Amino acid sequence: SIRAPPRGGYPAAPKAAAEPEVKWKAVKTPEGHTYYYNSRTRESTWERPLALGGPMVYRVGDEVEVWSNGQRSWCRGKVLQVTEDKVTAEFALPDGANARKELPSQHKDLRVLPAKESQWTAEEQEAYQKWFNLIDGGSASEKAAKPISLFLWKSELPREALKQVWAVANSGAKAMLKFEDFACCCRLVGHCQGMDAAFVKQGERPLRVKLRSECVTTPPPAMPKFK
Repeated sequence: SIRAPPRGGYPAAPKAAAEPEVKWKAVKTPEGHTYYYNSRTRESTWERPLALGGPMVYRVGDEVEVWSNGQRSWCRGKVLQVTEDKVTAEFALPDGANARKELPSQHKDLRVLPAKESQWTAEEQEAYQKWFNLIDGGSASEKAAKPISLFLWKSELPREALKQVWAVANSGAKAMLKFEDFACCCRLVGHCQGMDAAFVKQGERPLRVKLRSECVTTPPPAMPKFK
């Protein structure tokens, strides 16, 4: 016969023991190197664990930052070549010189350029895109370097200043520039137009260093003007 359940019902079946959660988190050293720490196992590693996306994968053209031991700073650059687990990147030193380094893809001295919510302000994006579309030739995504350089002359900056703007925004002397390269030119022009005229006229390395270290990632004090 079927028995009625005891008063209060049958006891609940015991729950299966849950697997302990693997708690990895990214941590930065005082110099900005990223390592990964597991708060449960107390393990640490330079290589990104699978729980956080696995080993870093780089492609030619990726924007990266490379640690310079001599300069004791992170330097912005781009990936030139990827061969098996080796990455060759070219980057700009704080003094304005270019350097090149080959590193293992998981090396602590190589990292993806930190993402920003927006590289350009809404005002910059609208203006730079409008001007980019006015450049003759090319396509919707890239334009030839020569007509872009002719457009920059409309800023009426001295030749010495435009030379430094070009050295920073087109450090690889590319024949075809994408929108981001053109927008960087415009941003740097805006910064130059807001600087001391004598300093800008002098040009040379001090201006290039200032543009590269302080202005590339910062909106200009006022939008650039082109005649």
